[in-house]
Amino acid sequence: MPAVAVFDLDRTLIAADTTIFWTDWLFERGVIRDARYRDVNQTMLLAYHRGEMDYSEYLRGIIPFFNHLSRDERLGLTEEFIETRIAPLVFPEGLARVQEARALGMDTLIISASWSFLARPIGLHLFGIDKSYAVDIAEDVCGRLIPEIRGTAPFREGKIAKLHHALSALGRSTEETVFFTDSRNDLPLALTAGDCETVNPDPALRQAAVNNHWIVNHWDLSFNK
Repeated sequence: MPAVAVFDLDRTLIAADTTIFWTDWLFERGVIRDARYRDVNQTMLLAYHRGEMDYSEYLRGIIPFFNHLSRDERLGLTEEFIETRIAPLVFPEGLARVQEARALGMDTLIISASWSFLARPIGLHLFGIDKSYAVDIAEDVCGRLIPEIRGTAPFREGKIAKLHHALSALGRSTEETVFFTDSRNDLPLALTAGDCETVNPDPALRQAAVNNHWIVNHWDLSFNK
């Protein structure tokens, strides 16, 4: 019986890529006015699905579109974004698995390659998870974002480092974990964890699930309708 349930966020617990939805929503709200941000996002998505994404390069391309926001402005928008755009996209089965794990006395974590100012409040307010590890973006003295990563980004192999850090604080080992994910980019962590369950997996992850006898879950939003 695993003692720790570790969840990816995007396309695993929610039917969305948080950073893509965030920038689209900012454009709809008139916060971003330059539609060229879509080209940056599209280039990132294509590289991501090939397993070739350069995270630092993506930040340098996308952050300038909204780094005029102060910290307070960004946090205020984040609350509205989560309530109006992300809450309706929670997979009911994902929420149920989080609640089931908690009822069994398991620790629950999110380790996500999304930005921490989005992932942490999503984890806390929509799932009751207070331990979320995501990409910390640097800020200037006025609280505006700088396109630089603070510390290790939990992306691909970086997720393993975040897992070890989290487990050290809990006094647990990787053998005691079960990891939920949708993406080939999470294969390093999936192969490190004690067990893995895939969620609507991409083709590469689906093949890994067959090879490693992992559970394949098919989650959708039908219960939200």
